[in-house]
Amino acid sequence: MFQLLPESEGRYLDIKASGWLSEADYDAFEPRLEPWFDQTAPLRVLIDWRDLEGWEKGAKYVGISTTMRTRGIVERMAIITGDRWLDDVVRLTETFGNAQVQRFKPEENDLAWEWLKRE
Repeated sequence: MFQLLPESEGRYLDIKASGWLSEADYDAFEPRLEPWFDQTAPLRVLIDWRDLEGWEKGAKYVGISTTMRTRGIVERMAIITGDRWLDDVVRLTETFGNAQVQRFKPEENDLAWEWLKRE
């Protein structure tokens, strides 16, 4: 499941992913991101994977379409996760080639926000 957290405002998106993500999760969540797709200011995104269990078959590939739509407008992305998802952090870093992508440990939420808000 995806949650758009209250800190999502202006050029900042705060997204929590938890449990097993499905194609239906992506389909239900993407319309909630529409207001940010049309922004002119580059986005800064925090993705919290602390409670992520994984992706159901095919779901990771559905997420690629959302990624492709946003990769040109994301300037900085902080991913909060343990070591379990390091390979996926590397993939996101490669996908968002022009964006700065940084992984933060689960206890570093405040550091992630400081980094995102730094000019």
